[in-house]
Amino acid sequence: MLKDLFDKGKCALGFHVEAWRYAREGSCQQASVCVRCQVVSHRVVHDWPDGWALVSPDDCQMARACRRCGERETRTEHDWGAPAYVADGSCDQVRGCSRCGTEMPAAAAHVWNAWVYTEEGSCRQTLGCSRCAAPGADTRTAHEWSPWQYSPFYEAQVRVCSRCGEMPFDADPADEDGTPLSLQRFAAAVLDVSGASDMAALRERVVAHQRVLLSPAVQHYFKFAMANAAGDAAQTETLQTLAQVFDRCRVEGIDAVLRPVPPPIPSPADAGLDTRLPGHWRHVESMSSPGLSLVIDTHLVLETSGRFEWWSKSSGSGTSGRERGVWSNNDGTLVLAFDNGSRAAWRYHIESGRMFLPDERRYRLWQRV
Repeated sequence: MLKDLFDKGKCALGFHVEAWRYAREGSCQQASVCVRCQVVSHRVVHDWPDGWALVSPDDCQMARACRRCGERETRTEHDWGAPAYVADGSCDQVRGCSRCGTEMPAAAAHVWNAWVYTEEGSCRQTLGCSRCAAPGADTRTAHEWSPWQYSPFYEAQVRVCSRCGEMPFDADPADEDGTPLSLQRFAAAVLDVSGASDMAALRERVVAHQRVLLSPAVQHYFKFAMANAAGDAAQTETLQTLAQVFDRCRVEGIDAVLRPVPPPIPSPADAGLDTRLPGHWRHVESMSSPGLSLVIDTHLVLETSGRFEWWSKSSGSGTSGRERGVWSNNDGTLVLAFDNGSRAAWRYHIESGRMFLPDERRYRLWQRV
């Protein structure tokens, strides 16, 4: 009884005990009766051959037929050839079927081997396709140089590009990308530097153009520029000043001639410091005994930059060496971190020009100087 219950459960889940038989000869219809629950099931099972056959030699339609019932299936299977250009001057391609002649689009195939100047008077070139003339993304500079020849005016070997007029000197090697130091590069760099509004901007621009401006060959440009500025005293003076600055920077270094502008000192509030603390504080300590009297005068200067200075003077031994460090405050505590590694931290109260350190026995009361 328990086995029957399990068998019915299997059939309820679709696990029948089936024995499939064709309904009749020449038919692919099959039927089965479950030996447990007597449910009748149906299906179609064709007897297909292993391969497909072409319907005709010049057609890509293929067919097969069931060996029992004769039912027929068809499909299309092309014999695609290699991609080919659709026309001269075009990079579009198609692939054709060798049997029926049907075509399908293929990926375009450019031939990137044609460098073309972008405009008249420019030596900038773009790499283009030699088939369809489509522009590519790669660019380069290609000058048309004259032979090197000596210029009495510049007292140097020069050559000139017949397209753009670029005139390099042979005094310095070209950049890594092949760009030479030329009259035009000197002019552009000097023009940019001369537009600086302050010392910081001047230094920044000289640093940016130092490859050009600190070359000895820049003197050739100043010779040309001063010759063209003849009669303009102000312009000549500006050019002479710049030439002297660049010459000094080349010999002495940019930092020695154009000192970096120090960053602005933040206000104590911006640095998170108690704005009541910066200033000069003084602590006076008197000690006496029979036959001895000693006064120690201690000074603490808290700078707005976050640095401090500490020294003391005594009536007996003179002034001590000055010590420096970094100061900060945290939740009502003054922290002194000396540059020599020592450290002090005191709770403080400030009122009416006095700083009171309640936990400190020796340095308890300070006066603002």
